[in-house]
Amino acid sequence: MKPSELTGQKLDRIVHDLAHPEEPIKDGCLAPDYSSDWCFGGPIIEREGIELCRLESSSFGIEWRGQIDCDCRYYGSTPLIAAMRCFVASKLGGDIEIPQEFEVTA
Repeated sequence: MKPSELTGQKLDRIVHDLAHPEEPIKDGCLAPDYSSDWCFGGPIIEREGIELCRLESSSFGIEWRGQIDCDCRYYGSTPLIAAMRCFVASKLGGDIEIPQEFEVTA
């Protein structure tokens, strides 16, 4: 799966496991809302130096880009989604395997 395809709880779960490997999520529990709550996603953006840019497009409306350096750019419908996708890609690359336990509905 590509980071650009991650949404919801799948995205949040991967972000949590990358940001806090010492605090694994127990089966059946949900990860914090990194991709929708600034209290969780904001510190990662600041710590990782993720730059956010608002883009306007006639075909997509408003879209956001999260970027680390020039090589890691990911997009989303909100700044947090774009930033968390960028965070995941910066740690795992552009093609990632989703572990079976991450297969939750987004």
